[in-house]
Amino acid sequence: MDTVLERDIKAAIGPMALWGDLCAQIRDFNPDYVVLVARKMPRLFDAVHLELGRSAICISDQAVPFVRNELANSRVAIVDDLWNVGSTMLHVKGRVERARPRAVKMFALGAKAAASALEQGVCMAEVTSMGEGRYEHFVSMVPKLLRGVPKPYDADFPIARYALRTPFRTWEQCWAWLQLEFGAAAHASVDETLTQHSHARATVNLRNAHGWVLKVRLYFDFTSGCCNVVPMALTPSLPLKDVYPDGSLAKATFAAASSTLGSLDELSAEDRRDALGRLGAFCDSLVFLDDAVAVLSGLLDRDSEEPFSIKDFAMQFGPAAAQRARDGFAHEATPVSAEDKERFLLARTRPEQQALVRDPNVTGDAANKARDGWPVELVFDSLFKGLATAAGADQPSEYNLGEPLPSAEQIRLHAYRRLRIGFTYAELVDFLRAHMRPGRVGGTPEAITSALIDTFVDLGAIVPTITFSGELCLRVYRKGEASPRWDTDLSRLELALKQLKGQEISRTRVSKVAAILAFSSAGNSSGLRVAAAERGTVAVLGKSVVERSDIEVTAYLMRTGLWKKLVGDASK
Repeated sequence: MDTVLERDIKAAIGPMALWGDLCAQIRDFNPDYVVLVARKMPRLFDAVHLELGRSAICISDQAVPFVRNELANSRVAIVDDLWNVGSTMLHVKGRVERARPRAVKMFALGAKAAASALEQGVCMAEVTSMGEGRYEHFVSMVPKLLRGVPKPYDADFPIARYALRTPFRTWEQCWAWLQLEFGAAAHASVDETLTQHSHARATVNLRNAHGWVLKVRLYFDFTSGCCNVVPMALTPSLPLKDVYPDGSLAKATFAAASSTLGSLDELSAEDRRDALGRLGAFCDSLVFLDDAVAVLSGLLDRDSEEPFSIKDFAMQFGPAAAQRARDGFAHEATPVSAEDKERFLLARTRPEQQALVRDPNVTGDAANKARDGWPVELVFDSLFKGLATAAGADQPSEYNLGEPLPSAEQIRLHAYRRLRIGFTYAELVDFLRAHMRPGRVGGTPEAITSALIDTFVDLGAIVPTITFSGELCLRVYRKGEASPRWDTDLSRLELALKQLKGQEISRTRVSKVAAILAFSSAGNSSGLRVAAAERGTVAVLGKSVVERSDIEVTAYLMRTGLWKKLVGDASK
């Protein structure tokens, strides 16, 4: 029987062949710079080791404002995995073209509807329309591939490499230590796909104070005996200038990267604010890197002379910014005192709640599901689906949000702006606090939100980005292209039950069908597995990072109202 890793590789053969074809096209273009579109693309290139030519320098699209001088008179390839509406790729192309490159060309594996991509001159490995099913298959493959890389999907934060201390060599040992040290403040994101790669992921929530969330994510690689430590300071609002303590690593890093930005004459005010906001997210977290490392000293030892990964920093902010940051490593940074950190936290402006979370067209379905006792993961997913529908994520012409958000006419002219509409961390906490049924899940609303965001970002089910509310820069979350767990399991069950059309279907029979599917999944399912119950062998959807217990499939279908959809009048 194949392992999960072997199955993932076999499933990826089709996409990998297309990547090979696309890379050949990119190499033929002979770019000086390759701009990787969206947050997932740098990690995807880490996962599949694509060859774009020796001379090509790869950067994230977020680095474009920091590399304008380098892009001038260069050949630039803009690369994404799939073309959906095209808003993001066209937005990045506009940014690149303002730097006056010699040539620009866009590349993608394929498109749901190829005609619109071809009209825009996109070079594709698959030039015919993929259609909904094939497109969804490619989308679902990306998070699985990214789970083979022990780094965060979201590259807004510093990554510091540490070695596991003796005797820690396995996930069981590391998780036991984390539970002993941090109790309910720690949560894990581990499945068979990760363990087949000898990887694991965990989070420690350090502190909630003054509207900030301070946490650290851990990306274990047991093959190399290392762990990537990612401090995350989730702030009420992001700074657009140097606000960092004198002599600190954060101050030096902010100065190094911001010095590579063009002047306002060269860079639009929007691009400059966007770049500074992303740099602020990175440097905010650097202020608290030593706190994250200190609490983990019993588990980890320093494994690098670099305080954070310069390679990853270069991808996000460009090679010139990375070189200046590296030069700054030669000067000993002054530790930030506890008093200065407290002042730093208190100085940040808190935004008012957005009208978005008070719009019943956006939140109504999720609120109803929470009231009806749906699993909290699916309530969370429904919240983001409501936002995606109202924001016209798949079709800008269906945008349906009111003031003070952009108007439909503004979205028509600048479709990319709808992808900058999302919920803040604090708004997600407030929603769960208002609607979550006591006893259904363990932990505080803050801890549950932290765990759900980590899980959904890892799955590609939500995407973090930044937006602006007046003069404030905010980190927000919107719906991603992938689906959360269970969607695939329930689709398989629906297909199986369709084969019984015209027959009487009892709850016991549905349980047995689900159990057969669970046996046939053999670990390839995100949640469906076999269990024993009063009626014999049944299938359950496994408890999540926040749910207290497993749930038997038919009980889940009845609780959520899906029984009628899947079984209808055939039930006995």
